Amino acid sequence: MNEAGGFQQLPSLVLTGPSYSGFGFALASVGDINQDGFQDIAVGAPFEGPGKVYIYHSSAEGLQDRPRQVISGSELGPTQIKTFGYSLSGGLDMDGNSYPDLLVGSLSERIVLLRARPVINILDKTFTVTPSKVDPAQCTPKSCMTVTLCFSYNQSAGDPGYSERITLQYTLEADKDRHPPRVRFSGSQSATYTGDFSMPDTRCQSQELLLLDNVRDKLHPIVLSMNYSLLERPRTFQLGPHSLAAFPVLNQDQSHENETKIEFQKECGSDNQCYSNLQLQSSFVTEQNQPLPRVNGTQVLQYSRDVRKLHLSINITNVPTAPWNGEDAHEALLNVTVPPSLLPSSVRP
Repeated sequence: MNEAGGFQQLPSLVLTGPSYSGFGFALASVGDINQDGFQDIAVGAPFEGPGKVYIYHSSAEGLQDRPRQVISGSELGPTQIKTFGYSLSGGLDMDGNSYPDLLVGSLSERIVLLRARPVINILDKTFTVTPSKVDPAQCTPKSCMTVTLCFSYNQSAGDPGYSERITLQYTLEADKDRHPPRVRFSGSQSATYTGDFSMPDTRCQSQELLLLDNVRDKLHPIVLSMNYSLLERPRTFQLGPHSLAAFPVLNQDQSHENETKIEFQKECGSDNQCYSNLQLQSSFVTEQNQPLPRVNGTQVLQYSRDVRKLHLSINITNVPTAPWNGEDAHEALLNVTVPPSLLPSSVRP
């Protein structure tokens, strides 16, 4: 817009709605309804069912191409409204809560005032695991790893007097892509834990994460994820003005999830990455452990009725040949394929 004193010939963004909905019949700037510093807009679609209003947020990159909220005339209590969104007027704070509100008109002889609810920013989302590297030898049946969560919040409008009690519900999930998981939360047999915080003050909670017995895979880290949501108070339809301070919403531009990885303590240097040097030697031997003869470097097996058993000797070493190899070889596996003409008898170290 306003390039060389005029408009761009090609649109930079096109918003579309359902066919025959009248999307775009009414358009209004609604001000900065989430108090992020950018102006937002409302678009009416009065012929989409009973009528709908689409709310679009803006950001530093411009107007977002997907609606953040869609409000239908059928959601407005027992009053039947048709052509909701026929006209729009926004940008004024009608109830003095520092958030702009929106007036929506219709052809049903009704005007609806939609008031913006307080927007909550979640701060100090501390999400830590102690220790960051787990040593199975140090774990006990009651203690291994401590997961700590801390939350605090403020109101996006910056009202220092806003101190409503809110409740955040959070879910911790460990090893969610592994079946079965290698850990569980103390007091349960599950790798998932759900809890809640009641604020306004900064609150911290800790949960104990226990390592199961006989864990083989110590090479891959334990992935621990966390997500949270706001538990809303029950609402009833009311006519007339009433405070919305007790009914905030979370800032949807903030991420409501987090993830951390818990490495296993391995004897693999300061980088905790294991570089092994596995070497394998094998040969067929007699019952007295003497190697069978070789021809041109290859062992020759001659069939005889006197031969009742074949002994295969396998020797595996992990000896360092350089400063950076010969470290622990986790989950090492030996696979021996036996032809159908031979019947495996026994394995001994």
